Amino acid sequence: MRLGFHQFVINPTFPVNRMLSNNKHMAVADDLYCRILVLAINEKPLYHLSIDTVEVHLSYRDKIKAVIEEVLDQKIDLITSATHSHYCPCLKTDEAYKAFFLDELRKNINKIKFVEDEQIRYSYRYEFFDKTGKSRISDQDSKNIFAETLSFYLQDKRVATVLIYNSHPTTQKMQQGDFTAEYPGYVIRRLKELYPDEFFTFMLGPAGDISSRFTRRKQDYEEMEYLGELLVQEYQRQLNLPSARLVIDKYSYKEMIVPIKRVKVDLDIEIPDYIVNRERETIERALDDYKTGKRKLDISSQPSEHLFCHLVLADEYSMIFEPFETFSSYYDHVDKEHCSLITISNGFDHYLLGLNKQRITFEMFADNVSKKTKEHIIQILHDLSHKTS
Repeated sequence: MRLGFHQFVINPTFPVNRMLSNNKHMAVADDLYCRILVLAINEKPLYHLSIDTVEVHLSYRDKIKAVIEEVLDQKIDLITSATHSHYCPCLKTDEAYKAFFLDELRKNINKIKFVEDEQIRYSYRYEFFDKTGKSRISDQDSKNIFAETLSFYLQDKRVATVLIYNSHPTTQKMQQGDFTAEYPGYVIRRLKELYPDEFFTFMLGPAGDISSRFTRRKQDYEEMEYLGELLVQEYQRQLNLPSARLVIDKYSYKEMIVPIKRVKVDLDIEIPDYIVNRERETIERALDDYKTGKRKLDISSQPSEHLFCHLVLADEYSMIFEPFETFSSYYDHVDKEHCSLITISNGFDHYLLGLNKQRITFEMFADNVSKKTKEHIIQILHDLSHKTS
């Protein structure tokens, strides 16, 4: 059994598109990374790439897979996950940056460091943690905000940890300041200072309705560091606790294609009086954009199917990867004690609200997935998280 890990800098070396904009920018406030974790447990290795960007679409993920297989001259399984910082170069619209990333990937695939043992052990822990993020819908709360750690061990040494958290990395103001990996990058940088011999990577949990809107005191880089430090302290607490180290003994990886039925979004919904001004402004701006055609509601142009993946380590733990900006309520449909739900992976799609009827929110405008499809997805999450062999 082998574990591999490597990270490399993907700071742009020329002006590139910001998110949702053709405005060019180049300077970075902190380094942006692609982090690679390899699980070579059976004949076909699984490569996981955690990329400091907003989204990685499935067609581009397929190009990444082709590049890795070409360099290695070997077939692999691949999961790409975006850290979803809104202040990174755009891997959707900027063709030059997309080519640059693939070039950097080619240079780095053979730099991956592998460690090996007859057995690899892991530990998994999660705790409710809402100091960095809370529900950003002003009259709602969420009980499903979790800081999670998945650590891998060789002998008694912890060699790598996956950090999972489900809050949007959106502390700062959009389209302002230099590129930054936001709190995922800050947390990893700080933990590397505390545990210099360990590899860290990041995955985003179901954060569709969770952000720093009601935890931040201001919107700037220093506030991002402040909120990130709170998360650092929680992860440090978890990593220093005694933990059961279980053997990876039921390893498997499966992919499944899920058909997606789309329906038209209803824009004729009244905005309630009691919501906070920040949310009201966001809803009103989105409504205006849709009604004036600045944003499109063309469901025919959106994917009709998506890739869902299930990684099993043992009877006691597995991970589900899917492409939506899933609401935190979907953790209600997962066996949380034994499963993590990772979003914006192997593709990208917009918000996926729950089944319960709710008042108008900004996120509703981007959710055109039918109720029947959501029920199907919920059944998939339930079945996969309760079945590990």
